[in-house]
Amino acid sequence: AILDDPNNSKHLRKQMNILGRANISTFHAFSLEVIRKYFYIIDIEPNFNICDETEQSIIQGEALDDLIEKLFETEFENFSEFLNCYSSSKNESAFREIVSNIYKTLQSLPEPWDWLNEKIAELNQTPKEFENGKIMDFVFEYATNQLKTSISILENVINQIKSDKLEIVKSAILGIKDEVDTLLTAAQNKKTSALKESMENLELPKVTKPKKVMLSDEDLKCFNLMQNTVKQVKSVIKSLDIMIFSQSQEEHAQDLNWTYSKMKYLQEIIKKYDALYKGKKAEKNLIDFNDIEHYALEILKDDAAAKTFRDKFKYIFVDEYQDSNLIQEALITKIKRENNLFMVGDIKQSIYKFRLAEPEIFKKKYNLFANCSDGTSEKIDLNKNFRS
Repeated sequence: AILDDPNNSKHLRKQMNILGRANISTFHAFSLEVIRKYFYIIDIEPNFNICDETEQSIIQGEALDDLIEKLFETEFENFSEFLNCYSSSKNESAFREIVSNIYKTLQSLPEPWDWLNEKIAELNQTPKEFENGKIMDFVFEYATNQLKTSISILENVINQIKSDKLEIVKSAILGIKDEVDTLLTAAQNKKTSALKESMENLELPKVTKPKKVMLSDEDLKCFNLMQNTVKQVKSVIKSLDIMIFSQSQEEHAQDLNWTYSKMKYLQEIIKKYDALYKGKKAEKNLIDFNDIEHYALEILKDDAAAKTFRDKFKYIFVDEYQDSNLIQEALITKIKRENNLFMVGDIKQSIYKFRLAEPEIFKKKYNLFANCSDGTSEKIDLNKNFRS
């Protein structure tokens, strides 16, 4: 760059000299910096140690052992009933897995207990709330995608029909496509009653081999493809019918309400586990990697502490943004200003979903910034490869 632009060499050399002073770190390293500086805000000892994954696993196992023993001692009837529903009173391995997985998910969220409470509350619904709620939104979206795919494969096979001898078969498939179009319209409109009526009135024409007509090998191959496609489409429609209408809205709501009471109990169990686990860490003056980000976020809720870092950084650059999670996004939000945040990523390179990364964060920003709708944000596609 200096050779290409000698007039700018002084500035570029200065940037090279001060590069070592740039605050380049991982989220965890930055969070530790926040904690070391403002530990007193959240009332923790400054000389804490960080446990590794092996030690963390051992402590979590001990906390689970204590939890199960305590629940059997103090809540035998309720706990046994819960185990019979979701695990086994003779083998608690499924219960351990449930608690561990939920707790792991909670640790990736900025406000874990609020999130858990909100999700459990969604299980307590009237039939009308169920019909207009998030579950049915998901069901309609799923049904829409399945029906669109069905229409697409029907159109594909229709376009492959070239022989006049298969015109009667083509007509039948066009009739099937029309019926699927009707179902799609009902699903897109998110009207349960309309979709149910369309399902009940569904009449799919039969696809049979033309009689008294000699079909060539190519025609037979095309006909077999049409038959298999129709079977596939009918299977999709049948599975959607079972999924959506095997029970009434009232029955679905009753199932959710039954689950709600069990999940409220599970919520209390998770909180007890959290208290036991935190207590064991405190005894040894330990924090784990999840604590690091949570403690930093708790500190940055203090506006004076957050302002220190907002003033410190002229620009903030986030690399591999597709692998960020919600708590890391919350940390960035606390320290950024309106016009100093740059994010770089490639959603196709997202590989840390198993560590609860949320590539959807990247996707949402990518779409949001595409039109610069807020007047300050901009999307820049980096289409040139400088590595090879």
